[in-house]
Amino acid sequence: MKKAAIILLASTILAGLAANSSNYFSKNFLNRLSTCSYYSETVGARDYTSKSEISGWDNDKCVYKNEIHQANMTYTLECRFSREQIEKLVNTVSAESNTQYVFKDNSIKLKNSDTLAKIWNSYLHDKTICVRKFM
Repeated sequence: MKKAAIILLASTILAGLAANSSNYFSKNFLNRLSTCSYYSETVGARDYTSKSEISGWDNDKCVYKNEIHQANMTYTLECRFSREQIEKLVNTVSAESNTQYVFKDNSIKLKNSDTLAKIWNSYLHDKTICVRKFM
């Protein structure tokens, strides 16, 4: 029973992470990701807290960590992006027309394009780039 609950929670967290990560990027996050400069932001809701952090360069990879606390579970994601992967993310945002974004609460929300979502999700699901842990 506990294993089924963990799998259900993990699926919910992954779906939420993919949706949030692909649809909302703060301007500060994107600026810091483009240079792989240290940055941290925390988002909280009634049932969970999510902390995203760009740690900087480590062996020519940009280290990004996300930690989500929900109920008695902790989900962590650590990604190591190459310079090319970061450029692809940032250039995709730059290439999109401003009419495809809604600016609200210092965040960029994609309206009509899922190109960035596809790239971001492909990185999240590539085990050579991102590693997930559930505790």
